[in-house]
Amino acid sequence: MIKKTLLLAAALLILGACETLREQDSSPDSARADAIIEAAHLSHNGDRIIAVADSLEAAGDFSHIKADYWRGYGYYSKWNQHMCQHYWYEAITLEIKTPEDLEYHARAANRLSDVLLTKGEFESALRVALPAIEKLKEAGTTQSRDYAYMLVTMGCVELNSRNKDIADDYFSQAYKLFSLLIENNGIDGGATLEDNLKSAVAGFTTVSRHCLDKQYYADVLVWVDRLDEVMEIYKRQPETLPESIDRRETLSCIFRASALEGLGNHEAASAAYDQALTHPFCFSQQGRVEAARYLMLARRWSEAADNYGQLNDLASAFGAGLTLDNIQLYLLPKFRANFYARRTDDALVAAIRLCDALDSAIVWNRKDKAAELATLYHTQEIKDEFVAQNAHLDRLRFISAVVVIVLLSLGFMIFVFLRQHASLRLEDAYRQLDKARAQAEEASEVKTAFMQQISHEVGTPLHLISGFAQLLTTPGIELDDETREQINSGVKENTLRITGLVNKMLELSNLMSKSQLERNDRVLPRQIADDAVSTSGIGTAPDIDFEIRGSGEMDFEELLTNRRAASHVLALLLENAIKFTGKGSVCLRVVFKQRSVFFFVEDTGIGVPPEQAEHIFEQFVQLDDYREGTGIGLTVARRLARQLGGDVALDTSYTFGARFVFSLPREADNGRE
Repeated sequence: MIKKTLLLAAALLILGACETLREQDSSPDSARADAIIEAAHLSHNGDRIIAVADSLEAAGDFSHIKADYWRGYGYYSKWNQHMCQHYWYEAITLEIKTPEDLEYHARAANRLSDVLLTKGEFESALRVALPAIEKLKEAGTTQSRDYAYMLVTMGCVELNSRNKDIADDYFSQAYKLFSLLIENNGIDGGATLEDNLKSAVAGFTTVSRHCLDKQYYADVLVWVDRLDEVMEIYKRQPETLPESIDRRETLSCIFRASALEGLGNHEAASAAYDQALTHPFCFSQQGRVEAARYLMLARRWSEAADNYGQLNDLASAFGAGLTLDNIQLYLLPKFRANFYARRTDDALVAAIRLCDALDSAIVWNRKDKAAELATLYHTQEIKDEFVAQNAHLDRLRFISAVVVIVLLSLGFMIFVFLRQHASLRLEDAYRQLDKARAQAEEASEVKTAFMQQISHEVGTPLHLISGFAQLLTTPGIELDDETREQINSGVKENTLRITGLVNKMLELSNLMSKSQLERNDRVLPRQIADDAVSTSGIGTAPDIDFEIRGSGEMDFEELLTNRRAASHVLALLLENAIKFTGKGSVCLRVVFKQRSVFFFVEDTGIGVPPEQAEHIFEQFVQLDDYREGTGIGLTVARRLARQLGGDVALDTSYTFGARFVFSLPREADNGRE
């Protein structure tokens, strides 16, 4: 009974400690910082959001990634697309150190890819969204609204390339995840139900719009129905803005009307459009552009022309530039609406605007400033001619119409070519990703092999030491002095073996963090050679005939270098020669040439295939898995040599074994920076 009571008390103490740690982990400073930035967010004041993000990062309450995300959001609120893209791009290129960093990395990638998608930069959107999706998959944090919306972005990119099956798969995943987030609110970290609903509404609207652009009318109806279902829940949220509801409901009606018209159901389409006209958003600038989609499909040319006539810059209604896609979606319909409405003057003005925009888009895509100037000059000539020949207006209209038709034909040919080119670039991006994945898998295999080798290299001497210890401590066993000396020698030898392995690993780690070593020692090449011979033990190695050759300069020509590091490089090369020679000869030659001194380590061992001459210097590489070692000796030697201003290389012309060449500059200022 007493034992049970003590166990219960201990459990309560542990639970209390855990609760205390959990409370500490929630960090009041972090919660305060989040509350401050959220208040700035609700103010919709971009300058305030930026200032708050700067101050919270300076105070250490925000990481760099988190601060960059909010700075980008602040500039987005100010309609400064260049700066918002700059900060969101910076956020996704920073190192992820915490789960919160990963969360804001995903937010920035989601926002940036959505902006690029809206601008029609599909390949750029792919390059942002796909790596972010992979990072979230690796971390096992795929149940978030940012992940779901990036699936929508990927689907729209694939839809633009006419890969509908792949696009439908992305859209299906996004729909299931959004449904799960809405049904089980709270699964997305700190997101509220309203946050998840807002993302779902935006995502379903984006899918509907892109399906409509590509004339997949049946799919549009499916997604509009889903949008309406989510809107019913979204409208019931207390913080939902009325203007946001009005905008989404208007778009739903217009998308439905356009899809029904495209499917030939004219009466139902007209009824849906009449429903859209009951919403104020339908008469805003963006609403008129969206309404024109239906009016063009329904051949209600005059109404469509009226809608377009009240807009100053059609493409800017969606915050996008005059890309080829936006010319096709906005300027070309304006020309058609006026042309078929028999408004010849307006059609001519729209045609000239279309020519200007088309030329600018083509020149921008080719990045050819000279072509752009020539095009602008040619366009200005057309305008001047139009003004000068105003008396012959009828004839000019006819000529202009012919020119427009020719330019449109040429423009669409170029458009198709560029679209095909973009598709090929997208395929190339996929191939590059596959290549990167293969390289990552290869690196993983190399690391696995290295860990196995380390396990063997450490395990073998540990087992021997353990065996000696058990022998010494076994009761009743008497050992003579010679046996004890052998055991003592074995323990020392294997202890030094483990210590050497650990030192090599630490040395490699230390080298990775440095770019150059201090070179303040004046030393003779003979001293470097003698130090290396002593350290490597090659002079007393059994079955190896060793000699040093060199001119008299090696005994009086000093070098300005780091004696310890230079000797260590040479010792590693001599140890490598001992390891792979077994029985034979090793020669160390010292040669002076101009501003450098060369140490040649030649052996009569098994040699190295010429095609492996560079591979052997990579980390953890061993050409013979049955020999002892970790595969880092040559890596350390080359890194040290290069930090001394020299190098280590394999002479592939030597065929009697292996010849490694270690070069050093005579003076420190001749080293490579």
